[in-house]
Amino acid sequence: MDVRFRVDRLLGRPERSVVVVVGQAGVGKTTLINEVAAWRRGQGARIVRASAEGTGDAQFQLWRRPAHEFGVELPELDPSVGQPEQIWELTDLLSDSLVAIAPDVLVADDLHWADASSLAVVRHLSAELVGRDAVVLAATRESGRGDLDEVLRGSAVIRLEPMTQHETAAPAEQLLGHAIDSDCSCASRRCASTSRCDPCFARLHRRCSRCMASVSTSLRSC
Repeated sequence: MDVRFRVDRLLGRPERSVVVVVGQAGVGKTTLINEVAAWRRGQGARIVRASAEGTGDAQFQLWRRPAHEFGVELPELDPSVGQPEQIWELTDLLSDSLVAIAPDVLVADDLHWADASSLAVVRHLSAELVGRDAVVLAATRESGRGDLDEVLRGSAVIRLEPMTQHETAAPAEQLLGHAIDSDCSCASRRCASTSRCDPCFARLHRRCSRCMASVSTSLRSC
């Protein structure tokens, strides 16, 4: 069964309001959720986007873009309210806003970068949105974080298989224009100029000695 069809079918199940795609970096999680979102948009759903940036532990950072789009203030602006109350307040605000524009899909990428308070809201939304024609479609890497594991336990999860060595090398070889070998002298110029940070470049780092310095720089800057 096509994985996109599997994801869309899970989104249509009334008992599940959060679907999470899990897999290693570069395996195609973001591409998959974007393709499903595009198909859903074509069917009349509104798409709302959220993304964890991995730029610190700022409270509710995953929800800044949706909050701005819905015109609601993040609860952190009121220091007199405790964090549990803030989490429930934001959950209610987001849930009401999503239901008001249903049918819709909230696409949340890179959950592994999200702060703990943002993940708590995802957990609560999984209960609040059941049967309400508003769903969350998310992507994450495996991280070993307890709070992320809690999100996964309350969600429908699809795990993408790791890529084989051939699959990870193929994009790099296409970029370089020839097969990768230990004397690949042109790789340094190409890899230094790319902004991609997929497993194929990590594999290239190990397989192409002349590119080592430039590829390492590229990976550190991602």
